[in-house]
Amino acid sequence: DQHDDQPETKRRTAKEDELKANAFKCKGDLRWARSLKRKQDTGCSNFDNIELTFLADLDSGKLVRLSNEAVRAHGHGRLYYEDGSFKDIGPSTGGLVRSFLDGWTLPDDSLDFTTWTAPDDDDRDAESYNNEEGDWSFT
Repeated sequence: DQHDDQPETKRRTAKEDELKANAFKCKGDLRWARSLKRKQDTGCSNFDNIELTFLADLDSGKLVRLSNEAVRAHGHGRLYYEDGSFKDIGPSTGGLVRSFLDGWTLPDDSLDFTTWTAPDDDDRDAESYNNEEGDWSFT
């Protein structure tokens, strides 16, 4: 029968929902603790016991570890490393373009891209340009 696999599908979906909910909770805890840490860094010191516990867990690395474990189990999301870098996992991680853009830096500080102008027609027809710098004819 075509519905024989329905209970297994529902169990698998329920498990996936549970993994997603756990990843969402762990990432939320990490995000909240990081916001508390930013407050603490600006001089705020009026934290309750729960907030202090979250700050301690953030400092110990526990929240990052729990978040990474939950994201790995779910299979979708962002994994954080101790050096501050991260890796996106899952089916839609942006591929080559995202990895290129996330790691892109200006190649040389001495380059000035703000004053560059495209060659005009006179430059393209100039004998000296074709001989010295390149060939605009594309032949």
